[in-house]
Amino acid sequence: VIERPGLLPGCYFLCLAWFMLAVLIHRQQHPSVWHKTNSFLYYLAVLLGIKKNKGNRTVIKPMENAEGAAIYEANWEHRIAFSQEIGIKTRDMNYEVERIGNTRLSDDKAAKTSFSDPLVIVGEKLRPKIFPLQKRLRCILNVLRDIAAVVKWEE
Repeated sequence: VIERPGLLPGCYFLCLAWFMLAVLIHRQQHPSVWHKTNSFLYYLAVLLGIKKNKGNRTVIKPMENAEGAAIYEANWEHRIAFSQEIGIKTRDMNYEVERIGNTRLSDDKAAKTSFSDPLVIVGEKLRPKIFPLQKRLRCILNVLRDIAAVVKWEE
């Protein structure tokens, strides 16, 4: 796309369509009848004129699949709470790692005066420069992992 900027609009609309299909499939997996929608093939058939769009004539019975929908919603809430809990734990652990990494022990000076491995010396000198890059790389890879989950239609 960078070498051929003319492909940018096509790439943009392809990504938009892929995202919309992923959302459509996610909506169809919900067990509640009220959250479901028509499939992509139905809309394609309407656009091609194979089917006429006469509206959704699905008859919904009282409390139809309410039990499955309640279980699905409870699982979804549990998943959100679990993700938030993991995020808080990760933040606290990162804070603790930074706190430990920033403290200088008095033994470090004595260890530096004695003979040590050259790789350890290089590592000690590069650590303040590499650690921020490592944190940025972690954020970038988390975003790429989320994008890959959407592209592969994973949950």
